[in-house]
Amino acid sequence: MDKNKLVLSMRKNITLLTKAMVVAANDFQINRVAELDQKVTQLLSQLIDKPELRNALKTELDALYQSHQRLLQDCRLGRDAIRESLKYLQKNKEGLLAYQEMDEQ
Repeated sequence: MDKNKLVLSMRKNITLLTKAMVVAANDFQINRVAELDQKVTQLLSQLIDKPELRNALKTELDALYQSHQRLLQDCRLGRDAIRESLKYLQKNKEGLLAYQEMDEQ
């Protein structure tokens, strides 16, 4: 495959991966996000020793990076929200159990 065709093909792949990752994240499709993350890793590993190709794909790689950073931030926020919920549940466990016992009677 000549260089121009390779660049066009890689641009298309990166753009599709970026869009798919955004959609999967917005739809909370965690397994799909993990699958796409693996594909991103594979794609980036193909570019390690190819600085010329990376330069040709800079715009697409920057967009992918930004999407990945937003996804990472969203995951951290979700993790923190879950952590706070668990803390709340642990803190109020006795009260919640008392209400549960009353409901069972």
